[in-house]
Amino acid sequence: MTLRSDFPLRQPAILCTLLLSLSLFVNCSSPDLSYELGMVEVDKQEYESAIEYFKAGLKNNPDDAYRFHYALGRCYFELSDYAMAKKELNKTIALNKYFPGSYFLMAKIFSRNGDFEKAIDYYSQAIAIEPDPRLFTSRGFIYIRMNKFEAALNDLDEALELNPEDAYALSNRGLVKTKLNRLSEARLDLEKSKRADASNPYMYKHLALLNLAEKDTPRACINLQEAKDKGYSTFGNEIDKHEVDDLLRLHCQ
Repeated sequence: MTLRSDFPLRQPAILCTLLLSLSLFVNCSSPDLSYELGMVEVDKQEYESAIEYFKAGLKNNPDDAYRFHYALGRCYFELSDYAMAKKELNKTIALNKYFPGSYFLMAKIFSRNGDFEKAIDYYSQAIAIEPDPRLFTSRGFIYIRMNKFEAALNDLDEALELNPEDAYALSNRGLVKTKLNRLSEARLDLEKSKRADASNPYMYKHLALLNLAEKDTPRACINLQEAKDKGYSTFGNEIDKHEVDDLLRLHCQ
């Protein structure tokens, strides 16, 4: 799934950006260039500047409005302005109900706000359009948050059937199997996840929970510190950003 949508070739935008940086006059107001220049700003995480380009492109190119509304929704999402993000994404869906990226971002907004039922609904709509393994992984994670471990396991199995090396699906499935007391299987998934991506702080938290289930508190404390050192508090969902610190206080002091 390509969450950026099907934007055109970037070479004109690169040339236009170069001319602008040299303070030379150039007309960069065409719709495609507005989109491209906006994407350049997105790549730099300059979302407020990107919004201005996308608004200009939307005004100049109403026939391609869904792309610009989606791009605006993505920028507002990154700025944590979820009300504006939902407004733009609803416009995207009204214009093009077959674009999965809109449902994906809507699901993430509801997930961050703790509305898991609506997040599941939007992930399910995205999956119906495009059964991408990352969507199954994301919906599976929401089922974990809802303590629906069998549903989560089904989604994560599906994700790993489509992409057996998905480190996040492996990590989340390891957590699910810990919750289901399938501890030896959980360790296999988590060790494989670690080999695939040792930078994922959630994986270290999940290893810690497995070690706690196995009554190995010293190893769990090492894993929790690793999760913290990898940036757990700023890596994932706002709703659980304090969880590692809470576990450290509870088990490791």
